[in-house]
Amino acid sequence: MPQDPLPLEVPETRSIATLDSTFTIIAECVCGHRRELHTLFLRRRLGAGVTIAQVREKLRCHLCQARMPAIRVYRESA
Repeated sequence: MPQDPLPLEVPETRSIATLDSTFTIIAECVCGHRRELHTLFLRRRLGAGVTIAQVREKLRCHLCQARMPAIRVYRESA
């Protein structure tokens, strides 16, 4: 991931099928735990038609068990 990238404004209704491998998705919990989510894995596991909001609903922090982390989408620079 590039140095200090700025997150893109992506609506929660956007399908992850529209995000290719040039995008990085980061889930951040209220406890501060951060995790990179790979778009190909999400598409295979949840289906290509799933939206960002639906991804949030499925996630749970393995450190504090909180649900609905903040999702940030970044585009990797070439």
